[in-house]
Amino acid sequence: MSAASRRYAGELFLVLSALSFSFEWYFIRVLANNGFSTFDIVFGRAFGSLLIMICCLPFFYTRIVSSKEKIRKNYIFIFVLGCIAMLSNTLYNIALQLTTVANTQVILYLCVFWGILFGSLFLKEKSSHKKVIYTGIAFLGICAAILKNDAGIAISLGIGELFALVVSFLLSMDAIISRKIRQVSIFARMLLIYTVMVLLSFIIIFYLHGIAYFYNFLSYPFLMYSLALAMTSGILGKGLTYLGINYVPASIALVLMLLEPIAQIMTAYLIADEKLSLLNMCGIFVVFAMVILISKKKTGAMASV
Repeated sequence: MSAASRRYAGELFLVLSALSFSFEWYFIRVLANNGFSTFDIVFGRAFGSLLIMICCLPFFYTRIVSSKEKIRKNYIFIFVLGCIAMLSNTLYNIALQLTTVANTQVILYLCVFWGILFGSLFLKEKSSHKKVIYTGIAFLGICAAILKNDAGIAISLGIGELFALVVSFLLSMDAIISRKIRQVSIFARMLLIYTVMVLLSFIIIFYLHGIAYFYNFLSYPFLMYSLALAMTSGILGKGLTYLGINYVPASIALVLMLLEPIAQIMTAYLIADEKLSLLNMCGIFVVFAMVILISKKKTGAMASV
């Protein structure tokens, strides 16, 4: 497969990944409304994802065996990815309960700007003046998308938005590290990451509530919506993201992932009746347009993938 074909395949994987996150906010809010804490939700998503992957293990066993030496050399990075996933999921769940989906999602993907910076510093990815300009315009689009018109126009910033900002930093680090260890098979990487998440969340819940608390997870809402989270954002979304990052520079991958908040904002508008002004819609359109322009820019970094 040529470099251009790999790049286009990677971009397609990232677009499909973004779409698979469309209803993530809904599943999380339903679980929260049923009395489950953010650690419960993280455990449910991670445990469900791990079970699905264990069921698929016979089909990928040879890849794991072939990656054994690479896993051994990169186990620290994989453990760090698990910790990042644990922390980012925890803060993301809290942010969704403290502010709107639109605010959470748009601020979350400030990771694009961290990605360009870290990609240049750690991965030596080349940038261009046009990409920087397009990214700057996308930032203006992000600002417009979260403008509120309550007693005058003002940007709504609070604890929820602060948590989303921290998650944006964590997401950029996830993309950078994943790009750095792309030689480790995606299945093995995800299997180990979800194992770390399950262990960490189990320890926290056990410490806070004791072993008897886990009987609450046998309820129908928890099983149903946790499995929905696991199948969509947990397996399909994360797997396609890592697959796309293997073929696309981290900075470009993060820009394409801006399609994810757009998808979630639109589903929240349709289902949760979250209000979007004309200015908000224009901001979303600007972000979308910049995603298209940046993804089509053939930089030296792309050519080297």
